[in-house]
Amino acid sequence: MNVLFSRSYSQEPPKEDPEKKEEEKKATQLKFQQVFGFPVYERVLETFVCSLWKTFFLPGTLYVSDNHVCFEDLTGVSNNFTIPMREIFEIKKNPPAAFSLVPASVQICTAKGDYWFTSFSNIDESFSGIEKFWKMKQIVTSALKVKTSRESLRLPVDEPIIKEYQATFYRKIGSFEGVMLITNNFLCFLENRKVSVFRHKFVVPFALIDEFSRSPSINHDNTYFLIVRLKGTEKSFAFMLKDLETAMKEIAERKQAASKPVSLLSWDVSCITEHFQEYMTGYVFSASFPVRQEETRKRFEKYFETNGEFISMIHTKDLTSLCRLDIPWKLSAHMWSYCSGALAHKVSKPDYYSSILQQNEGRESLALREIEKDLPRTFPNHSFVQSEEGLSIMRRILTAYSWRNPTVGYCQSMNYVCTFFLFLLPEEQVFWLLCTICEDLLPNYYSHDMVEPRVDAMALEKLLEMHLPEVWQKKKKKKKVLCVD
Repeated sequence: MNVLFSRSYSQEPPKEDPEKKEEEKKATQLKFQQVFGFPVYERVLETFVCSLWKTFFLPGTLYVSDNHVCFEDLTGVSNNFTIPMREIFEIKKNPPAAFSLVPASVQICTAKGDYWFTSFSNIDESFSGIEKFWKMKQIVTSALKVKTSRESLRLPVDEPIIKEYQATFYRKIGSFEGVMLITNNFLCFLENRKVSVFRHKFVVPFALIDEFSRSPSINHDNTYFLIVRLKGTEKSFAFMLKDLETAMKEIAERKQAASKPVSLLSWDVSCITEHFQEYMTGYVFSASFPVRQEETRKRFEKYFETNGEFISMIHTKDLTSLCRLDIPWKLSAHMWSYCSGALAHKVSKPDYYSSILQQNEGRESLALREIEKDLPRTFPNHSFVQSEEGLSIMRRILTAYSWRNPTVGYCQSMNYVCTFFLFLLPEEQVFWLLCTICEDLLPNYYSHDMVEPRVDAMALEKLLEMHLPEVWQKKKKKKKVLCVD
């Protein structure tokens, strides 16, 4: 009996050549740019050989890039097209059509129309790949949108945006399309515009809302406005939105949770005392300076009459223009607090400043020792700053920030920034303005390696050399250095 023996070998799959794979990737990227005209930074994530189904099969290659899904027609008829990711609202996998020659397909749905792709080598893997990249883009876009909205409204980083409603904000001067945002502590509106400085926007703490209701529209049948009224004022906001009942329920829950009252409803200029006047002693102003200050103050007051004041003030392009032109001294620090977002920080964490001081009372650190060294050097000739009261206030503010941000702790010049604001603002508000400057507006400026100041100084050196060569030559001749490596 003949026995046939066989020996089996476990054969490993051939290893991919990384250099060859990289060359293929570069060739695909180059072809993608040539066919669709995209820039270099629009990367190809994956490609699929398939067919587009219209009334017939059109063979081609489907490219999935960072922001687009693109189809290249391989028949030479040039039926190439691109679908922006932002326009896709659904991707479906369809089984083979009954009583039809159409096999299983991937359907991409947009507002402008649907697209069917078939003849994939593996329909399940292809569908999973396309859907995965689309969902990843949705997550990134959503996160970027939230980040942009938060930065535009100057909300704290840890203030989550809970709900977003497409809404129309109504004023006497007109209506404005945008989004109504609900966070833990605020009701916000942000107009839909590409240029942020022209947007209508505002932030209203729930603690300031007196009541809200719905009111029928005179011009639209079966349509209601959401009316929000503020405490201690006749000011109100009117919105029109589709999901009105859900929005009112959400506002009611947030308003009930916001039990801490917000007492400040207007600008408090009482803190501008003789301490600021003493600081300004020695400065020489032109005779027209008081006149300009008064004219500017009247412009701001006129703006406040129309758009409100304090944190719930409506921010328009007119306010941006006023601030860029000039801000009167009596309103300067308050406007800095409003525009920077420091007021929103203060409202969202009303007990934070006192609690962080209380929790860390008696503790020691290197930052505290550095603060003690710099306090006597801060405006040494100013009577209030060097008084026991002034030194205690500055010590509390700088100490509280060192505990809030131990990575930075304390850096030189914080003392001067803090003291200048103290001439114009109450203690707690100075603390929040310092936090906003160091963490939101100028991150990495107040740090031990001073990365951002060095980068800006190098950029200034280059700009001087390019645009003011005479000034740059004089600076170079006198060996003046803006940046030390």
